[in-house]
Amino acid sequence: MRWLFSLALILYATSGLCQIVLSPVNSTRVEVGDVIEIRVVSGGEYSSKIDLKVLIEKMETEKFYLMDAYERSGEKIAKIVLASKFSDNESIPVAGIEGISTVELKGFSFMATKAEKKELVYNDIPLLEDYDYKKWVFLFVGAVLLGILAFVLKNKLGYLKKKNEKTKKMKEWVRRLESATNLSSCSEIWLQREVARIDLEGFEKELDDFFATLSPAQFKLVPPDELDEDVRKAKEALILKVREKRFGA
Repeated sequence: MRWLFSLALILYATSGLCQIVLSPVNSTRVEVGDVIEIRVVSGGEYSSKIDLKVLIEKMETEKFYLMDAYERSGEKIAKIVLASKFSDNESIPVAGIEGISTVELKGFSFMATKAEKKELVYNDIPLLEDYDYKKWVFLFVGAVLLGILAFVLKNKLGYLKKKNEKTKKMKEWVRRLESATNLSSCSEIWLQREVARIDLEGFEKELDDFFATLSPAQFKLVPPDELDEDVRKAKEALILKVREKRFGA
């Protein structure tokens, strides 16, 4: 008799619970990442009273996420995004709704593909995304190549800048040499001979020949202000060498 009494209590306690069934509005095959509409297909007297949005939010599952809930032609519809596969007729516990303990998912036919690897986005937030190693390898290689390119470009620009500055200085020295038409102006160049050797790098022999010819002329007891033939020729040889090698003249 006791077991009959216990069975009666159980039946009485569960008689007030309602089994709710949710199914897709359109019976098409689905995969993870799809956004679909669902509706209540079975729920007895609760069908018309169910707040579908509240019901889904109270379901203890991460198999799908609610996007929206609305009515269409008098029928309550919810839009969800699928987060993982689940079996047909799967029951999901519900907490906090009187009279409803579980919800059954029925009519979800998943495609036999690697659907779990499809990116899942809800409200622009990635919920499920396969870790793409190739993508990160390409990004890493791309970043390395960009770094190398930036380094080479920086060095190239630095080299061109130095080259332009060097060319500018050489042109200035050529201008000064051309303007040095007497001994006094040539002596001013001789006073800056160390700077000239730096700026006219590669023409040390021509510079030394010019200064070696200039020195005896400028250190005479009474030096003439006019350039003698040897100094003039040494100066012109220096100018010609710089022009030919650096400026293609």
